[in-house]
Amino acid sequence: MFIPFFSVSAEDFLNTVPHAINLHGLSVTMPHKMAAVRWADLCSENASRLGAANTLTLTEKGWRANSTDLPAIFETIKAATFDNGINLTGGSALVLGAGGTSRAAALALTFLGCRVTIAAIDSDSAWRAASVDGMEWDVEDWNDALHANWDVVANTTPVGMYPNVGESPFPAANWREGMLAFDVVHNPQETQFLKDAAAAGAIVVDGVQIFLRQIADQFRHWTGEKLPKITSLTWRMEKSTSK
Repeated sequence: MFIPFFSVSAEDFLNTVPHAINLHGLSVTMPHKMAAVRWADLCSENASRLGAANTLTLTEKGWRANSTDLPAIFETIKAATFDNGINLTGGSALVLGAGGTSRAAALALTFLGCRVTIAAIDSDSAWRAASVDGMEWDVEDWNDALHANWDVVANTTPVGMYPNVGESPFPAANWREGMLAFDVVHNPQETQFLKDAAAAGAIVVDGVQIFLRQIADQFRHWTGEKLPKITSLTWRMEKSTSK
């Protein structure tokens, strides 16, 4: 079971709450993934390279930062390409967003053979996101990128997340058959971004598939054990009523 904590400042939260209530593991979500790396005592190779982490684990040597985003995205996209008989080698990939998850998506797509371009509304953030050592990622103006031709488009922004389920960061008219679309948003599972892509004949990968792999790897980091298999998640939104 995940217990949500909401905080404006990641540093303030991490400097007080884990010690106050004796936490031993934390799952970190956007926009605090880069702050998690700065705060941690130790970093895995993935987290250090990305400058971002979604997993914090208390060890004998202090808090260790890990990124389960990278392997989760890589394995999910690899499975989707295998199932659909497509090869991404040499393909062009657009990553929308400039946070820690965007770096993980860009690196995963690079490992799968894509030429990666990052675009964000804040161009300075996009350039920072593209500054991973050893990577040659392009940065393009947000509006120009949305109207260019791509083989893969990845949404790593929160656009389309509940309750703004009718929003999409990518124009519906620019999808075409044979493209690959994946969205890290997992609530709702079928985002407007993915609906638009599917309607045009694109291959779609939803955020729940990525999330399931993320949490399985997080469970392994926290417990040293393998998580019992989870095949699906159901998101239920309930309205509270008062009398």
